[in-house]
Amino acid sequence: MTTPLLPPILSAEVVLPAGELRATIDFFVKQLGFRVDAISPADSPTTAVLSGHGTRLRLGPETRAPGQLRLAVGSGPGGLPEPVTAPNGTRMSLF
Repeated sequence: MTTPLLPPILSAEVVLPAGELRATIDFFVKQLGFRVDAISPADSPTTAVLSGHGTRLRLGPETRAPGQLRLAVGSGPGGLPEPVTAPNGTRMSLF
């Protein structure tokens, strides 16, 4: 039996640039239905952790390049027009 190189992985998160943090949080919460799990530091927030749809997001100043989220959608009316870009530059694509 081979010994694993890492301890068991308990969870994962996608790290994305925060951009304008308040606007980015509002976008993910109001437009995409994520919830805010944590914001820090309390005095002058620079990082937020959001979760929803089986995904955990960390928005922070340490990441510069915008990311991409692929969102699985069902058929039917409504939904996001494609392409959609969050205030922090993250691109949403539907599949």
